[in-house]
Amino acid sequence: MSLYEPSSAAELKAHYRAVRARLWDVPPRLMVPQPRWYMPESEPLPVLISPEEIAERWREIDTRLFGKRVSPKAVIFVTAAHFNISVKDIISKSRRREIVAARHAAMYIMRLLCCSLIGGRWMPLSSNRVAQHFGQDHAAAFHDKERVASRMRVDGEYARAIGDIIALLWR
Repeated sequence: MSLYEPSSAAELKAHYRAVRARLWDVPPRLMVPQPRWYMPESEPLPVLISPEEIAERWREIDTRLFGKRVSPKAVIFVTAAHFNISVKDIISKSRRREIVAARHAAMYIMRLLCCSLIGGRWMPLSSNRVAQHFGQDHAAAFHDKERVASRMRVDGEYARAIGDIIALLWR
């Protein structure tokens, strides 16, 4: 088997999973600091990256690549950092409540802020394009928009979190 020609569908799937894992295993924060008594004396304390810093870095990248538009990856990374979960978790199929809430928020924000170039015009992302970033079908992204809107009416803290993420991304 050569590097560029997997010989079976199973090998192709395994290769795709390996490449995807290498790309998405980067946590939004570099390292969670251990208590001082646990850290060896010779190592300096790790520096945490805040959601604001992550948003600022993505804003620089997006400005160079897309002008003033927000990329879907920026939404995923900043949402993961704001909810304090990893990027791998946010795009996983996990059904844990906090991960599902963060994933729904990311899909909702992606529908609001992200655009794609179609026929020479910038158009909002479709449900299908949003769902592709999370490995789901278009129905999931379509219904997440409704779920988030109804939850925002009931849960003020969740609504503030989404507003904070939008404010970080849309400056």
